[in-house]
Amino acid sequence: GNETAPPHQQLILREAYESYLRVNASQGNLDGFVLDEWQDDWDRGTRGPFFLAQGSVQEMKRSCEWGGRFSHDVTRCRRPVGFGNIYPEFFGQASTSSALLQHCAAPRFRKDYFSFNNLAVTAAPGRLPIECRFSEPNFVIVYCALGVMMLVGITQVLRTSCRDCKSRARSSIAESAPRAEERPLRTGHVTITPKQVRLRGSHAIELQSCRLRSNEEVGWWLWCHLSAQQTILEKQIQAEVTARSALRSRSKYRDESHVGGEMDDQDESEDDDDDFLDDLGDDLTLAMITVHRRVLEGVAAWCGYVHGGLLTPQGLEREKLKGVLTSVDENHVRPLPKLFAEALLLRTMESLGEQILHCPERLALLYYKSLVVSQDESGDDDQRPASFRIDLEQLQDGLDQMQFHSNPYAWKKMPNGSKELGLNFDDINESGIQCRDGVAKTFKEPRSAMVLLDFIICYRVPFMLKSWTFL
Repeated sequence: GNETAPPHQQLILREAYESYLRVNASQGNLDGFVLDEWQDDWDRGTRGPFFLAQGSVQEMKRSCEWGGRFSHDVTRCRRPVGFGNIYPEFFGQASTSSALLQHCAAPRFRKDYFSFNNLAVTAAPGRLPIECRFSEPNFVIVYCALGVMMLVGITQVLRTSCRDCKSRARSSIAESAPRAEERPLRTGHVTITPKQVRLRGSHAIELQSCRLRSNEEVGWWLWCHLSAQQTILEKQIQAEVTARSALRSRSKYRDESHVGGEMDDQDESEDDDDDFLDDLGDDLTLAMITVHRRVLEGVAAWCGYVHGGLLTPQGLEREKLKGVLTSVDENHVRPLPKLFAEALLLRTMESLGEQILHCPERLALLYYKSLVVSQDESGDDDQRPASFRIDLEQLQDGLDQMQFHSNPYAWKKMPNGSKELGLNFDDINESGIQCRDGVAKTFKEPRSAMVLLDFIICYRVPFMLKSWTFL
């Protein structure tokens, strides 16, 4: 039997024992009677050492293939014997069961069914009382696990202490050095003088730094970067002039070759493409307009993004953002020297910023601020000479923090006294998108199980496509 009919197994056991007594009384060649088991054995399926007695081993496996040591099988693991079925997993004189974290046992034997068992007790019909106890763990394993946890904890404490000592040593070195605010401000400026006379407008770029030791060093540092970028920019403009000159020559030759004849559709479309050559001026003007738009394309995109936001960041004005965007998109009405100076300003900032070149939004914010300060000082007249100011420490803000601590998963005490996560280029760039005055940690990288969640969120579309394809 099973839970619903517990006496059946005991009746079979009693009949087997009575058969043993009759055979032994008549023949006298039996040495004893073996009881199958004292309590239920749940491990009688294919994963256990016992099988049901069937015609073949495969039949035994099939009949109890769902059996296991953690669950009773009352439907498949059985065999018909005599008037009913026997369930080998329930063949014990004491039943076993589990209830949450408790292990339970209850007797099945009664005096009526086990007259041969002196230990059997007389009990009223029905379910016998059940006894449940909490399972006690192996304390040797528990103590070993606690010892390992304590060892790991002590190791982490020592590791953290060593890091703190190293951090204090670095902080003392950083504090012993004079701070940027305590150093005198050095200034150097260079007047923009390109080889092409039409691009000269007496505009200047000024560099400020507390890191360099003298005004002459600041001026020399600025001149090295500016002269190199100016040479590259002039070559790009000259290449654009040459390309437009070739387009004009090709257009002129085609016009002469078709005089007095009919042009096909392809020639007409090429003529339509060449219409812009005569709209805005000579080759140098058109080349400067094109190069200016290319150089400041990222700045224009940043201004449009910030201007189109719901809230204007503190310290910025929508009108000025719109003005900078318009000055790039509609630059054909502006003087060439001012276009050259603005393009050279951004190129010089990219060169001075070094690795900040990987953070275009941060560069766009600093360029916008430099341009606005220049407009406030010289006015909105593009014909007047302008001076653009660059702060080297502000431009390279974030590089020293990255050099000191770049692990985004660990907290570390910074030279300014605050504990922060490691900085990376994404945080510097995001600071430009958020229009922060200083660089700060803007993104907390996922860890542990959040990595898997972040991976699923990022690649949910490919996952859905692949699932839809294979299902």
